[in-house]
Amino acid sequence: MPTNIKQNTIFAIFMATLMSYFMINYNKFLLGAPLNRNLFYFPVKQYIVVLPIAVAFSVLFVNKGAKIIALRFVEPGNTHPFKVKSAFTFAHVIFMAPLMSLVSSGIWSDVTLRDFLLTWPIKILQNAPFAFMINIFIAAPIVGFIFRRKKPYIN
Repeated sequence: MPTNIKQNTIFAIFMATLMSYFMINYNKFLLGAPLNRNLFYFPVKQYIVVLPIAVAFSVLFVNKGAKIIALRFVEPGNTHPFKVKSAFTFAHVIFMAPLMSLVSSGIWSDVTLRDFLLTWPIKILQNAPFAFMINIFIAAPIVGFIFRRKKPYIN
């Protein structure tokens, strides 16, 4: 795992890249996009906006808050590693799901403020479980593998 700010930033870029891709495609599917190979083409327009925001939120705010919350429930030395990773992932998703749902709803929805305030909690409830599952079972193992391989070169 990251031990300094440079490693934390690179880890956040890797993780935000994968998570943004999965979440953009998931939300396109929820909005009625047909489930075919065209759904998974690289969503450049959304990606250019969402990726820098996700990295900034993650590095500046979410990582610190998620660490504080997760360490209230687990002790890394005395708890099974999967439980520790799950606690950190859950805490991270608890912070990121509302923030990124707010950003994506604010940017790509053409609704009034009242409708926005009604649909934002629904968007959080739709995105958070999927984000947790994708993070713990797909994104975290892939990014962890890449990061462990490249960590000696990042100092």
